[in-house]
Amino acid sequence: MSNTIFEATYFASQQITATFDMVWALDAGLWNLRQDAKKYFIEHPDANNIEVKNALVSGLDIHGLNPKRIANELSWEYQEQFIAELLLINALAIFDSWVDSLVDSSLLNQSNTQKKKIKEDLKKGDFSSFERVLAAENTSSLSGCFHYSSQKQDAYINNLRLVYKYFKSCRNCCAHGNRRFDDRAESNYNAIKGFTKEDCGINEFPKIAATQQGAPLKLFLRGVVGFYDVLIRIINHYDLVAAEKSCVEAELLKRWGSIPARVLPSSEEKRNRHIRNYMTSINMCPPYVGKTTDVYSFLLANNAIK
Repeated sequence: MSNTIFEATYFASQQITATFDMVWALDAGLWNLRQDAKKYFIEHPDANNIEVKNALVSGLDIHGLNPKRIANELSWEYQEQFIAELLLINALAIFDSWVDSLVDSSLLNQSNTQKKKIKEDLKKGDFSSFERVLAAENTSSLSGCFHYSSQKQDAYINNLRLVYKYFKSCRNCCAHGNRRFDDRAESNYNAIKGFTKEDCGINEFPKIAATQQGAPLKLFLRGVVGFYDVLIRIINHYDLVAAEKSCVEAELLKRWGSIPARVLPSSEEKRNRHIRNYMTSINMCPPYVGKTTDVYSFLLANNAIK
């Protein structure tokens, strides 16, 4: 993901990138271990787990590895679902952390009690209280100044939120439930089961299983991977919505203050180019060329530039 307005969104994007750096390696490694173990047991039918582990895994100090179970007792579908569950739990942890940070950064005039309730609503998939309070915030003097890397999802955000609610209910079934679909998961499934990628403005709609209360939880790795795309679009959307409000001014001052050396040339053209480069260096969307002087004037008026 490219530069963002709010630091909370940038950190979330970095966590998502780091997650997939490991997940694909984990999936590929498990597949190769499974295939190699199958082959070893065929060639050495009397081998025990210790022998297979020593033959296939070297240089790694681990205990309790059961190659026989991995190769012959657990299906690949089961193993991929296990990874999918971990991936889903991680996705919601990233989202929850983003919610906490973005609410604190964007709703500057709300009490801690009000913020806590809004955070709880967002994590449940109810964005109405956040949208209502954010809409009442003053419009920023810097609105329209920044060159965004992403786009708002006005045409799709309602459907994207419904997809979020479905996967959140699935996460609750595996993290807090008995790993069976509950009534909420079924209800959320019915709300999105007819969706296509065009309904959500995405390249591929996440693969989901028919969901019925009481049935065993079923997740597809491909589907959870697709859910991350939905999550990214929701996060980016609200990053840009909040960027139109006065809170972006506090965010700019905070992030600008993190730049170790902020020397600006006297020439307006060079000065403005330095400002855009500085903001890119802190992973914040830079201003448009024609709006950089407005950002400079704001920084100067707030003693952020000497």
